[in-house]
Amino acid sequence: YEDFSSSGVPWQNMMAYVGQTIDDSNRDLVEKLHAHGVKCMIALSPTHDRLDNYEERATKYKEEISLKPDVIETDYPIEVWEVVTGLKNK
Repeated sequence: YEDFSSSGVPWQNMMAYVGQTIDDSNRDLVEKLHAHGVKCMIALSPTHDRLDNYEERATKYKEEISLKPDVIETDYPIEVWEVVTGLKNK
């Protein structure tokens, strides 16, 4: 948090990568950043995107979406969008 705070970048111009998920290890950081209006991003490409099939990935995507990240980095944006919207491209 101190690195972000002392960077000199205005809070409204920041987006912060906080890890591969939001959990107890970074929840305090996410809350502090959100208090300044900073969007927090997670990355699913090194984890959930590597699962073997759509159903497994969709289950994990749902879990991550329930944690309310502001931005999700993924190799499968259409699949994540399908989970977010409940629509599956046929």
